[in-house]
Amino acid sequence: EIIGESGEGGYNEFYYVPVSALARSSRLHQSNYVNTGASVSNGLFQSILPENLQYYTSHDASLYYPQAPDQTDVLRGSLLKVLTCDSAGRLLKSVQNEYKEKTHENYWIRGLKVASAYDVSMSQTRYFLSYYKLRTGYSYAQKVTETILKNDRKFITVTLTEHDSPFHTLPTSSKVITSYGDTVLKQNLYSFDYLDGSPPNDFYSKLKKRNILVPLEERVWKSDKLVSATATAFKDFSNSSADTILKPFKIYALETASPLTAAQAGFSINLSYPFTSVPLANTYYKPKADYAYDELYGNLTEQRLTGDKTDA
Repeated sequence: EIIGESGEGGYNEFYYVPVSALARSSRLHQSNYVNTGASVSNGLFQSILPENLQYYTSHDASLYYPQAPDQTDVLRGSLLKVLTCDSAGRLLKSVQNEYKEKTHENYWIRGLKVASAYDVSMSQTRYFLSYYKLRTGYSYAQKVTETILKNDRKFITVTLTEHDSPFHTLPTSSKVITSYGDTVLKQNLYSFDYLDGSPPNDFYSKLKKRNILVPLEERVWKSDKLVSATATAFKDFSNSSADTILKPFKIYALETASPLTAAQAGFSINLSYPFTSVPLANTYYKPKADYAYDELYGNLTEQRLTGDKTDA
């Protein structure tokens, strides 16, 4: 990609993850279901957990399609790196992505297809079985390294992203580390990450039952001290109706004269799932806004900032 009409501003080079035929094959190695050197079942196929079934990774693995369907390649086409150069070809900036795969193979989904092939040496058509299992998942850029070169100096910023929650696939934390030694950690906590609350204001279970995945907390740490945090409480404005009108009810924010240690804040920097509740009882969390909605249609009827006038 050139920058400027004739490339006078330099250019960008993009590199992507190539297609891997072996990674896409879903065929299972026959050692999972037959005795070595034999063609009879070992009787263990049904007793092996699906995540422990080994793939067939020989050079001809891709030839078994469509008898064994291709797996979804969650890395194919992902951006590996971007190089930015000036018009003379000198490197100005590079961005390098390192990916992590999160796959699921723990479900009892497996298939069996019969395939045929002509054996030239035997001058006959032979039939064989092809076992496969299905895998789902996704990938994300777990580490992004940005390097800027200026005046013979390097300025490096590393961003580490995690998807730690066992309940969803959204990013839960992002840590930025600079060449100057600064470290900023941002954490996001979502509705699926919490245990059910206590009646009558248990909005946690209602959000989960309605499959409403929304952020409820955000915490920002700098050099292991809490510098910013917000929390949102929801409420069912339909009262005792069989339906639900789940809307944000109150918004809280951290108020402190100086950054808090983990012990002072009452939190652990290392997240441990699930969480008990949004810490609205935390003395450092102060209400900043509250809302009211129509009980029939769910339309916003009132919003108020703490210490401010009500807007209806």
